[in-house]
Amino acid sequence: MLEVVIKFLCSLIGSVAGILIIENISKIKFKLNLKNIILLILLSVITTLQFKTEYTITISLTVYILIIMIYKWLFNMSYKKSVLLGGVVLIITSMSDLMWAIILKQFFTNDQLREPTILFLMFNMLVYSSAYFLSHVFNYKRFLTKFIAKTDNSKIYSQFIFIILT
Repeated sequence: MLEVVIKFLCSLIGSVAGILIIENISKIKFKLNLKNIILLILLSVITTLQFKTEYTITISLTVYILIIMIYKWLFNMSYKKSVLLGGVVLIITSMSDLMWAIILKQFFTNDQLREPTILFLMFNMLVYSSAYFLSHVFNYKRFLTKFIAKTDNSKIYSQFIFIILT
C-alpha cells in the first residue's frame, strides 16, 4: 500500500511541477477549479498506473500523449502549443533526471532508485524541483520564451517542431 501512495505522490508532484514549468515559460496561468483539480488527479492516477521500474517507449509515448491532452484542457490552449509545451516539460524533466541519476548512481543502485520507496520519493522530488529551477534560469527561460513565440507565429516552423516532437 505504501508503494502505491509513493507512486501516486511522485506522479502528483510531477504533474504539479509540469504545470509550474508551463506557467513559468509561457506566462499562461493555471486556474484552480474543480475541473482542473480532477484533470490533475486523473493525470496522476493514469501515470501511477503506467509506472514500471523499467522505462519503455510505449509507456513514455502514452504519458506524453496524455500530457498533451490534459495540458490542452488545463490551460485552454491549442494542441500545437500543448505538444510544444509538453515536449519542453519532458525535455527539462529528462535533463534533470539524467543529471541527478548520474550523481546518485555513485551511491545507490539503479534498483534502489527505481523501486517505490522513500528514496524514490526523495529522488523524484529532487528531479522535479531541479526541473522547475532549470525553467527559471534566465538565459534558458528567455530562449524557451522566444522559441515558443516563434513556433506560435510561424506555421512552417511550428509544423516542423510538431513533427519532431510527435
